[in-house]
Amino acid sequence: MTATTAAPTPQTTPLATLVEDPMKRPKPTLPDVETSEKALQELQTLRQGNRPFNELLADLNRLLMEARGYSWSDEVKKNYLDGALSYEVEGALIGVRKEETFADYCRQVHHATYVPAPLANPALAVTNPNDAMD
Repeated sequence: MTATTAAPTPQTTPLATLVEDPMKRPKPTLPDVETSEKALQELQTLRQGNRPFNELLADLNRLLMEARGYSWSDEVKKNYLDGALSYEVEGALIGVRKEETFADYCRQVHHATYVPAPLANPALAVTNPNDAMD
């Protein structure tokens, strides 16, 4: 009998693997035009909802690959990610300057989702305890 290993899921895949440039990996065959068009439509409606950020990021990366979008500018990819984020995560990023690259921005968003808002976003931190009571 041979043991089988479970395929990695977004919850078990390290963040570095999810945000690294897939163009550095062995190239799979390109998706056909129909698959690319469908993926582009899904990108436009992708939403995080209540699921963890890693799941959203895995879906976003898959759709970018299927839409042949990894050659797109980092700004375009960051905008697709922004459009998919939950209101809670968007709130944690208020006043935070976006990182330049898509990979760095993904790490920044990941940090904001797993660190309490005042720590993830210094702009939200209470510097004077009396201010919190107002």
